[in-house]
Amino acid sequence: MSSGTESSQDQQLFKTKVIQGRYIVHPRGTRNLEIHEVYAHNPAGVPGEFNKGSFSKIKDLMGDYHKGGLNALYLLGVFENDKVFEDEVKKKKMSKKKGFNPLAVTSRNTVNSLLGGAGEFKKVVKTAKEKKIRVVVDALSRISSSHPNRKYRKLLLNHIDDEGKMCTSYGGEGRSDQYEDTIYLNYRKKTAWDLTI
Repeated sequence: MSSGTESSQDQQLFKTKVIQGRYIVHPRGTRNLEIHEVYAHNPAGVPGEFNKGSFSKIKDLMGDYHKGGLNALYLLGVFENDKVFEDEVKKKKMSKKKGFNPLAVTSRNTVNSLLGGAGEFKKVVKTAKEKKIRVVVDALSRISSSHPNRKYRKLLLNHIDDEGKMCTSYGGEGRSDQYEDTIYLNYRKKTAWDLTI
């Protein structure tokens, strides 16, 4: 480019500063969303066994969300995970793990059966569409470290520790200090990406 013939676009380029940090790119049309985060295992936000969540309860709350001016719900805990519930009809334990992390997903393409399964989740989405409310679910980069689906076993990310031993790479982010609840997949393998979508 010759001096004196610089376009205004070129001049603007030289005036800008390099932005550092994290970039969050929002798809077109998302700036006008009023998003409400709903923890699927406890949609009312009130602690206690009586307040266990379900997709049916979320569907029943959809009218309240709509009246409150919300037009998008971010549902956390939609996928099958390590949650421990007691089946009140059969009095049978559904999982061996005590406590749980909603980010500890056992399978990314299976809707949480303890909340009502795929059929009940479809009813949530249908009701949301009727109310013109978008439903957003997690696209997690990690899975459960204690109960991952067997399709992930050969895709787990490992590293060599300071002593030269191969170790599993546990999740580096999560809720409070429960990082070991999740594990990363090896995204250098195309299969790991295929299982994310």
